[in-house]
Parts: sequence; structure tokens; C-alpha cells
Amino acid sequence: MLGTGLSLDQAMMRVSEEMDYITPSCNEFATVVMQVRAGQERATAFNQCRARTSIEDIKSCGDDCSERKFGTSLRKP
Repeated sequence: MLGTGLSLDQAMMRVSEEMDYITPSCNEFATVVMQVRAGQERATAFNQCRARTSIEDIKSCGDDCSERKFGTSLRKP
């Protein structure tokens, strides 16, 4: 999804909206975006997300995103 020109925040909101009917856990992505928009550090928002969820994939995504410098590609070459 990031390859289509969406920012990380836009992609996370889209996943949250489109996957909500499958698993409400995807709302965690929307929560992270809202926390960042409210002025919280992105790494802190992801750390809190990891603490709130027991889903390994969401924790892994939070680890990856909080460790990266934003503005660079998240895609593997």
C-alpha cells in the first residue's frame, strides 16, 4: 500500500478502516495516528500500541515503524 503514494499515516488509517470488519484490533493503527496528530512522539505512540495489544504482527509492525527514520522507504529493495 505504501508503494501507491500513501503516507504512513494514510496507510495506517486505511488499514484500520478496511480491516475493521475482520478484526477490531486494526483500530490500534487509527489510535497511533490520532496520538501522533495530537502531538505525541511517533515512537511513544507505537510503544504504547505494542503494550496494548497481544497480536504479534501488530507488535512487529510497531517495532519496525518506531525504529525507522520516517521519510524513507519502508519497502525492501
